[in-house]
Amino acid sequence: MPYAVLSRARDEAPTISTTCRGSSACLVRSTAVALLCRLRGSWADWCVGVMAEPPFQAHAWAEAEGRIVDEAGERDELRELFRVEIPTRPRPTRAEGR
Repeated sequence: MPYAVLSRARDEAPTISTTCRGSSACLVRSTAVALLCRLRGSWADWCVGVMAEPPFQAHAWAEAEGRIVDEAGERDELRELFRVEIPTRPRPTRAEGR
């Protein structure tokens, strides 16, 4: 997925729901971003992890082109615990006989 497409969804999520706003809303926001992309026919990599250095802080984010999309923190500051990746092939539509 192109970075610009995911960045647009990231910008729209807090506009659609106030629950997605603020620094402590990363889990809700990143989930909303992934779902927005899916509803529009594409997939986003969705990740959950922790900050690499103390103090402990959990974080969730979406990635495109190997980069975190518009979230606080750099990739090397995070330790990924879980990832949902883009599938290697598109899902068949109902018309194609899923």
